[in-house]
Amino acid sequence: MTGTADGSGNRWVALAVLTFARTAMGFQFQSVGAVSPLLMERLHIANTELGWLIGLFSLPGVFLALPGGLLGGRFGDRRVVLAGLGLMTLGSALMGAAEGFAAVAVGRLLSAVGAILLNVLLTKMVTDWFAGREIIWAMTVLINSWPVGIGLASLIPPRSSPMRGACPPSSTWPLGRPPSALWASRSSTNRRPGLRCTRSQ
Repeated sequence: MTGTADGSGNRWVALAVLTFARTAMGFQFQSVGAVSPLLMERLHIANTELGWLIGLFSLPGVFLALPGGLLGGRFGDRRVVLAGLGLMTLGSALMGAAEGFAAVAVGRLLSAVGAILLNVLLTKMVTDWFAGREIIWAMTVLINSWPVGIGLASLIPPRSSPMRGACPPSSTWPLGRPPSALWASRSSTNRRPGLRCTRSQ
């Protein structure tokens, strides 16, 4: 996906898609920290291991930032971005199904690789599509989507956690329920038979 997108409307629709993807990245990054008490209880890990899970999301950037840009030039931005989204989804699914620390770490690492590929190319794609004053608005929207995702992840999973005495929601969250929160909520409920679930009226 190189060059300028066809049509002004298409460019803004594409920007909305990229913004959603980057918001999901921030959401996924923060979701582990947001449900850290549940993860620590289920995996029987200390703060050190929890720190590894959080830090793994940034580790691949050391090795993939430059190659990610080269891959975009070689195979096309669209293909690499789609591959990144696929890796994020695969990693999230693995984290959601995992029952041990090692499997959760592998899932986290896969998600991180996908996120790095996206992060390298998203701003490049925006600069390809927009120019002049439009690029200021486009970059503002794209860049601020990351903290928005982090904020949503800090707000939604803890409020839905069984540790607050509230039932997990029956419907999916906006942007998709974080697999780490889904897995931790399920595991915590299974491990804490005495926990009572109450729903607010």
